[in-house]
Amino acid sequence: MSSERLQDGQGYFFELPNFLELEATGGKATIKTGFHDCERKEKGTRVQTTISNIETWYPYLLKTVLDKDIGQERNREFTLSTERASVIGEELHRGDVVFNLICEGCVGPLVKRSLPSGKKDEITLYEFVTEGLNFYPKMGPDELYKYLVYAWDRYLQLRIDSQKPQAIPMLSEIGVVNPLRRMEILRGDELRWMGMALAAEWSCKYYEGNKEEWEYRPDFESVNEVLVVINTDRLQIRSRLDRVTRPRKTKSKLSAQVTDLKTGSNRANSWLEKEVKLRQGQLAWFVASRFVSKHMLGKKWIEHQGEAYVINASAGAKVKEDRSRFFYRWFNRDTGRIEREEVVMDEVATADFYEWLSWYSEQAQIHRRELKKLR
Repeated sequence: MSSERLQDGQGYFFELPNFLELEATGGKATIKTGFHDCERKEKGTRVQTTISNIETWYPYLLKTVLDKDIGQERNREFTLSTERASVIGEELHRGDVVFNLICEGCVGPLVKRSLPSGKKDEITLYEFVTEGLNFYPKMGPDELYKYLVYAWDRYLQLRIDSQKPQAIPMLSEIGVVNPLRRMEILRGDELRWMGMALAAEWSCKYYEGNKEEWEYRPDFESVNEVLVVINTDRLQIRSRLDRVTRPRKTKSKLSAQVTDLKTGSNRANSWLEKEVKLRQGQLAWFVASRFVSKHMLGKKWIEHQGEAYVINASAGAKVKEDRSRFFYRWFNRDTGRIEREEVVMDEVATADFYEWLSWYSEQAQIHRRELKKLR
């Protein structure tokens, strides 16, 4: 089995060991991310990639193609520390979805409306976690916090009950979290505390009334965990949009904010780290702006399709009118607070990005075999 690992922000795409038997008997290998399974399909000559691939692909291309001195690269070994960070990030992302569903009143059977890419088992999980938690703004921040913590505890217990911990050797070698280690983290105090801190942040921000932070406003509505595939001339970019939010009603043209929760470090010390962060943010904006333009600016609400939304877009083609803004939401694990960071795409930044994307796409085609071997 290939040890290829695809990443998407906080989501990880792995060929998991429990499908080894399928491959050995001639079955089709699958890719799994969270609750989503999809077959790997190579179409035409496009190179499949993700936004997180930039972390390894871009330094390789800088060094190999441009002969750049990239300095000492960050250690990417899958250790107990990165394993822990991976699990915590994954679970906090789902907790963030739960909190958004409750604040927007999409609970129980209504959750499907906010999860357009959600599979049946994912929809069922969120239905169960939010069932009966009908929140009304007049209840106040303390009551909202109680609702969110109750939902978080219910979610954690459901995740624990659904685990089948077993010792599987060699998982760390292919970057997969050991089930026993996952169970240990799910049952630990650290994850529960972080979820409670995130719930407290939601409770505060919901009542702060910050006009810029749409995801916390009751007069706005969101879709969560949207899987998007962008087909350019040379690349197939697979991504997941954490949240897309737009006004429920507006007299002006519809617009949207796209946000991505980050639970890791926001530090970028070296020029390479800063350059990688810049290009990841720009590529995330590229994906988000095209999804918003095609699916979020119409009068009708987006239809649930239970899979990725596929969009064909030339790497150099601009949307007719960009009415989206892209933000990172950086969650501080020590303080429990969230800080926003916008990916600003003015005329100069946009022109520079398209020039970079053209070069990156061309080099990905040329070096596709070498790049696929990188973790």
